[in-house]
Amino acid sequence: MSDTNLRVRSVSEIVDAAFSLYRRNGMQYITLAALATAPSIIASLLLNGGVQPATAGDLGKTIPVLIIGFITYGLTSAVIVRMGSDVYLGETPDVAATVRSVLPTVPAIVGATFVTGFLLFLSALLLLFPFFYVLPMLFATVPIIVLERRGVMAAVSRSAKLSDGIKLHILGTLALVYGIFFILSIGIPLLMLAVDNPVVQLVVQSLFSVVAAPIVNLVVMVLYYDARIRAEGFDVEHMAQSLGTSPAAA
Repeated sequence: MSDTNLRVRSVSEIVDAAFSLYRRNGMQYITLAALATAPSIIASLLLNGGVQPATAGDLGKTIPVLIIGFITYGLTSAVIVRMGSDVYLGETPDVAATVRSVLPTVPAIVGATFVTGFLLFLSALLLLFPFFYVLPMLFATVPIIVLERRGVMAAVSRSAKLSDGIKLHILGTLALVYGIFFILSIGIPLLMLAVDNPVVQLVVQSLFSVVAAPIVNLVVMVLYYDARIRAEGFDVEHMAQSLGTSPAAA
């Protein structure tokens, strides 16, 4: 098993550390993600039978599903980031306490999802270069909201500051983890071709997300700490706090 000590890491080491964290508590991450995702699956089945919208009326039924999906996405991201952070910092995770602690951050995460999505969409309209500049600036928005208890715009501003000087490093890490995610997802469309049942398709796609999505959140969390170690010496600060001394003394 790879180490998960606090230190500066390369792109591959960040992803490897995230997988190591995932292996330690994999069933807990999957269970939490499943519980958080269940409401949107149930709503989709009840409102439109899991079928993609084809008419304006169907679209109206899909809006509540999208709203529920945003909320459950925020809850899932918050829980995984908080729990992964506890393990990464050498603490023993408490699932119930984790859920209680992150619930107040969910509205901010939902708001941040809209803000970052809009900024990325706007930058994509201005061709690729602005997009690949803005994407690493927003990388740590969710961890900052969850772990530092900041508001949406404060989290966006701090994420941009943490990305100074390491945007290529961040892009490389995100490209690697999303590349792995894409490779793992290739089999899903092929399986969907063999299954002509929208309910089964929805369940299979949701199962894949429940199993694979925690990896992305864990990578972003480790990348957040990596940026703080590079910019702020967080590893020394954390070690000093663990020893009961001041960072300056350490």
